[in-house]
Amino acid sequence: MIPPLLLNAHPHHKILDMCAAPGSKTTQLIEMLHADMSVPFPEGFVIANDVDNKRCYLLVHQAKRLSSPCIMVVNHDAASIPRLSVDVGGRKEILFYDRILCDVPCSGDGTMRKNIDVWKKWTTLNSLQLHGLQLRIATRGAEQLVEGGRMVYSTCSLNPIEDEAVIASLLEKSEGALELADVSSELPGLKWMPGLTQWKVMTKDGQWFASWDEVPHSRHTQIRPTMFPPKDVNTLQAMHLERCLRILPHHQNTGGFFVAVLVKKSSMPWNKRAPKLQGDSAELRAPAQSSPPGPTGGTAAGPSELERTPVTGMGDAEVIERTENLDDNGNKKDGVCG
Repeated sequence: MIPPLLLNAHPHHKILDMCAAPGSKTTQLIEMLHADMSVPFPEGFVIANDVDNKRCYLLVHQAKRLSSPCIMVVNHDAASIPRLSVDVGGRKEILFYDRILCDVPCSGDGTMRKNIDVWKKWTTLNSLQLHGLQLRIATRGAEQLVEGGRMVYSTCSLNPIEDEAVIASLLEKSEGALELADVSSELPGLKWMPGLTQWKVMTKDGQWFASWDEVPHSRHTQIRPTMFPPKDVNTLQAMHLERCLRILPHHQNTGGFFVAVLVKKSSMPWNKRAPKLQGDSAELRAPAQSSPPGPTGGTAAGPSELERTPVTGMGDAEVIERTENLDDNGNKKDGVCG
């Protein structure tokens, strides 16, 4: 229940819940929108997304209990969730969200106390396989966040490969566009440990690596450079990874949990291209033809909509970078929308 509280959502906020099922956090967010019960239809809304179609029906069932008009459930891969456009004064503008909840799929090792299956099935390989997907989802969330907006990244895992490694990599590629917020005073009474600044990567068969340089070439498909802490000490200090929250089970008789709160200061570096002018349909379509197909295949609106929409984001660099990330991950199915 901690991520929605740290989102600090208000009734006028546009909120995206990227991996929403089964819907307990979404329910909290809807309640926050209706904080003032005298307003039957708040200005804000929650878009609750999940990649699993069956779990989306569970989301609908949960949301129905609250009878709120401010919820929409969508079924999409969060790593390539499309931009939506809204009508503002007769012209279409890209919708950016004030708050984004990024509670990504994880190995779930923090739930060991209640989930017996984790004891039987858990291996260090789980985290190595999920890291790429988690980073892609977090990156897509950061792209859709409005400047000055807040994104919460959370997992029910205590493995730094799924936690600090994803945050450090996201901060590094954002080139200052994102920063970790200091939320130490926002939940008084909550016991938590600061985020790690150093960690090692372990393979399934028990081999440890302290840096990317130590990884043999045969392991390069399984272990990626983004899994390690930044080498440069100044870069590492500037990230303030200690602002992440690690909630340990024995402190408050809970599960293990990780939360990081990110604030967007400016556009992501690959979104800083000059906006296309309306009517430049040929110019708009050209990059799409020259770009390699990637997991963002379904990201933008259809060509007919693009022709009349000034698109300020989703440059070629982003598409290429995502395709490379996908190839690096070795799993071409992940991140591709059905």
